[in-house]
Amino acid sequence: MSVGFMLLYSKLADFLSTKALFYTVIIPFIAFFGAFGFLLYRLSNYFQELYRWKKEHTDLVMDMWRAKMIDRVRDSVHELKRAVQMGKKVLWCDDETEEALKMLWKS
Repeated sequence: MSVGFMLLYSKLADFLSTKALFYTVIIPFIAFFGAFGFLLYRLSNYFQELYRWKKEHTDLVMDMWRAKMIDRVRDSVHELKRAVQMGKKVLWCDDETEEALKMLWKS
């Protein structure tokens, strides 16, 4: 952003007088801090409520996603257990792990 400001400033310096360049650069800063003091600060409660609403909904979506992932892992474990009990070869499981799973699920 600072590089963009520098490029804009250098282009404006080619076309504007020193006084016009000064006011062109300083007025947006004054406008922002004025708006902050008189508008944004007074509306801070609204922005906090908006942030809380966003955070609550983000947390809800994350909990739903987490529950879905846990269900998928649980389903994968059950499928693996059925495959091992039926004597099928599990492709992503090496022989040692498969034997350990058979021992674990037999007990």
